[in-house]
Amino acid sequence: MAIELEDGTVVRSLPEQVDYLTTHNEENEIAIDNLAARLEAAIAGVLHYKGSVPTYADLPADAEIGDVYNVIDTGANYAWTGSEWDELGSSVDLSSLVDLTSVQTITGVKTFSNGIKTNSIEQTAGALKLGVAGNNIESNGSFIPILPDARELGSSANKWSTLYLSGQLKFTNTQYITGDSSSVRIRSDSVDVFFGESAGGVIPVTHGTYTPSLGNPSNMFKDLFLSGEISDGTNSVTVADLKALIDYAKAQGWIS
Repeated sequence: MAIELEDGTVVRSLPEQVDYLTTHNEENEIAIDNLAARLEAAIAGVLHYKGSVPTYADLPADAEIGDVYNVIDTGANYAWTGSEWDELGSSVDLSSLVDLTSVQTITGVKTFSNGIKTNSIEQTAGALKLGVAGNNIESNGSFIPILPDARELGSSANKWSTLYLSGQLKFTNTQYITGDSSSVRIRSDSVDVFFGESAGGVIPVTHGTYTPSLGNPSNMFKDLFLSGEISDGTNSVTVADLKALIDYAKAQGWIS
């Protein structure tokens, strides 16, 4: 019979002590067995790299759960789950990405994350074609909308600051503005206007009846200031002589 002392110590007879140790030893063995089972289960969930095989078909049929193999021909890694090979990942081909040091061509790009968004970007025969809201713009020395009069360059709210040209600003085949280091020329269907040239002026494109007028009965110029002469190509008169003739005609009462 076990006896408990005042300090809490339990004093057992020898048979009782043997029985107590046997019972608790069995409990400890059960606890140890449980811990071992849990460790085995945890270890089974760990991946174990086993090596490489040439192709997916060469993966072993007797693999253990967690075994990992590298497949050489694809560069992919596979882990055995107990029922199938699970692909963990493969090598990434970066050859199609842009090399900023030697970029010549961009292919397969559909959108940019910031700044520019297009329906498509295509390079064909040396030209860059941008798909913009259903209308393509082709660049092969110039930007050309696929439809005539389809796009504006800037808007009333968002204007370009300065337009630098070394060629022509063209409206139709016969209407344009052009310039060089010494002059500016504005050409319409029937008249040229020169600015800056020594022989500049407003000049009809063709000589004869069908030439533009300087103003018309409904829209007249207010004043005409001249310092040279007036000529019909054969006869000419200076502005000073013309003024003298007008003054003489007024003195004679021929005109008022």
